[in-house]
Amino acid sequence: MPPPNRTAQDYMTLVPPLFTHAGTRPGPIHTFGFGADNDALAMHTIAEATGGTFSFIENQAAIQDSFAQCIGGLLSVAVQEAPIAVTCLHRGVRVQEIKSGSYGNHVGADGRAASIDVGELYDDEERRFLVLVHVPKARPVESVTRLVKVSCTYKVAATGQAAHAAAPAAVIQRLLELELTETHPPSIDVERERVRLAATQDIAAARAAAEGGQHPGAARILDSRLKAVERSAPGAAGDPTCEAIKEELRDLSACVGSLREYRKTGRARLLAGMSSHAQQRASASTSTSARAYLTPKMEEMVEASRKQSRKRGGSQQPWSQLKQIKHDLT
Repeated sequence: MPPPNRTAQDYMTLVPPLFTHAGTRPGPIHTFGFGADNDALAMHTIAEATGGTFSFIENQAAIQDSFAQCIGGLLSVAVQEAPIAVTCLHRGVRVQEIKSGSYGNHVGADGRAASIDVGELYDDEERRFLVLVHVPKARPVESVTRLVKVSCTYKVAATGQAAHAAAPAAVIQRLLELELTETHPPSIDVERERVRLAATQDIAAARAAAEGGQHPGAARILDSRLKAVERSAPGAAGDPTCEAIKEELRDLSACVGSLREYRKTGRARLLAGMSSHAQQRASASTSTSARAYLTPKMEEMVEASRKQSRKRGGSQQPWSQLKQIKHDLT
């Protein structure tokens, strides 16, 4: 566990300067904390500063599968150097803010353009970001307003060749005065992302409360967010992402309510959840949030790891087995 009164900034000296800048780092550093006696804050700080994930592994039996899952992701990098460009189309539309987690973003001074530095993607991974825009009042003759267009030029990892992708322009229909009584349900995709971001923020708030000794308060923050997720449109409809968030909030609430539980697993589990949500990437933790971002290649690697364990009866060291699995899959 971390020494008293240490902060994330105190651990930045552990991070090589070359790894702290997205444009120059040779790759992310993924960190693993084993059992209750690990410095979770140090591990999380290193991973966060280098674009990696922090995984909390509660028992020795899960070590091999955890490494296998991480390797499964690293072996399936499909996209590299992927900046997303957002361009406003209507002259009155302005980007106000971008919610992009740990991914750097930039909004132009006039709000007419913005970008998000996604970096690399594993095969079958997704990234969801919220772009908040100002939309001007419609003119009397305006029935449709074109908001923004989104595009991305990236490098295909397998070939090193550049590729380009662009989405259709985002537009909104303008209602006539007589149609204002008609209401349209909000986009379920947007609402789901709002729910996820709010939960992520409250997980961080619960950690801050627990670090300040307010353990019952930390549990109340998580319980309150759980109720909010249950009341949300996607949460009430049984959306799979929201169901995973509900389970995660219940699990985290149970391990922050006392100093003993927080020191044992709560701190590490909160930090691992924050890491996974910020990256929108599965860490090798056993938490629900980590499993929510699993890719098929990660699952394939874990299954191969388990088959190797059963085949060899656990007689071989985990790292030797992982090298054999990597060889078989590549």
